Amino acid sequence: MDALHRALLRWSGRNAELVRLRGLVRYGHVMGAGERWMVERVLGTPDAGRFPAADDEESASVKIGQPASSIECWDAGTYPGKVVEVVEEPAEQSKFGKPRLKWIIRATDPDGETQDLWYWTNCTLSRHQNATFRPFVKAVAPDLDLDDPDLEVDTDALVGARCRLIVGVNEEKGRNVVDKVLPAEARKVARPAKEAVVVGGEEVPF
Repeated sequence: MDALHRALLRWSGRNAELVRLRGLVRYGHVMGAGERWMVERVLGTPDAGRFPAADDEESASVKIGQPASSIECWDAGTYPGKVVEVVEEPAEQSKFGKPRLKWIIRATDPDGETQDLWYWTNCTLSRHQNATFRPFVKAVAPDLDLDDPDLEVDTDALVGARCRLIVGVNEEKGRNVVDKVLPAEARKVARPAKEAVVVGGEEVPF
């Protein structure tokens, strides 16, 4: 308890108005000129410096400057991606009232720069037209048989999977968003050169 509060407590029994002011000071109330005068009159120790007026109070102000750097927004297009993390959002934390999965996918641009983007899906293999988990799994794990009645998808096993991202731009928020997840491009495998067959002294191409 500071000196001001102790002084107010000593005088609280003698002056009802001071009791009210003591409560105001205790809860951080910024006193006006009339209230400051009352405290100074009762205490007998005028000290205007201890009671700053509301318009002189600087601690209540908030100063916000420009960000250190702006967020770079890529052009809309298709980029290669890699799943780096999956986080489950419980139903009680979801604005939709149902559990969801947040997939963090690292996109790479032609210059090799990367950025992590979020993609949300539901948590079932539903065939509903608005379902997002089933098409997502089909894109990142095309070898899985999604029609297998005994299939259980381990979401952690999908971390590290490669894909392609159709990336858009949210103009309002000034950032990139994932519009759709596609299967990764098939890697081209070089075929071994076939040996030429010589017929009648001439090579016959195949």
